[in-house]
Amino acid sequence: KTYKLPYYLEQNLVNWDNLERSVETRDTPIFWHVLKSGGSAIKLMYATCYQLVGASESGEWIDRQQQESALARQQGQDSGGERQRRRLEGEDNNEVSPMEWVQKAIIEQWQVWDESAETQDNQQQQLRVVVAEDGRKYVNVDVTTMEGIARVSRLNFASSGLADVIFTPLLRESAELLLDADNHKGRMFAVFRSPVDRIVSLFYYLQQATWEPTYNEGYSSM
Repeated sequence: KTYKLPYYLEQNLVNWDNLERSVETRDTPIFWHVLKSGGSAIKLMYATCYQLVGASESGEWIDRQQQESALARQQGQDSGGERQRRRLEGEDNNEVSPMEWVQKAIIEQWQVWDESAETQDNQQQQLRVVVAEDGRKYVNVDVTTMEGIARVSRLNFASSGLADVIFTPLLRESAELLLDADNHKGRMFAVFRSPVDRIVSLFYYLQQATWEPTYNEGYSSM
């Protein structure tokens, strides 16, 4: 039986035997990450050995961590300056009642949260390359979820040319929203593994992967 490829896979991905495309055409490699098939090792290899800029989920996580660290440092500097100002101006904190102090602390914390959310929203609207502490480079996106792919598609990800390689388990959605048939096609590659080995590996993984949404506490005692 013959199966027809979805339209966007057929139009936005290049056939590997198509050698007529100009060498100046920049097709983006897109790795179809079949879970529990060695994909994490492939991502690490391209980032560390080949030093390529990747687009996966790592960039968004690194970007968020860096933003939060920078905000915490800024808040520490601001609070230190405020304490110094109060000392110089002779303000007496003992004159503030406990209830007033609590209310003021709550208001200040809400302001911090609002500023943090606004800063992240503004910065996440700009595509850029972020660098991890060990030197790995990623675009500040998450192309492993539908929400992330939809957001990135609105930022003209394909035409930005920032990513050397895309890593995603959502091949069809990525081909539809991150690539286009005219100027920014993709070249798909993947690593496959025996389905039985994948299921066994996933079972043992979920016994201890408490950070995963699919973690099941019952597996740990089996």
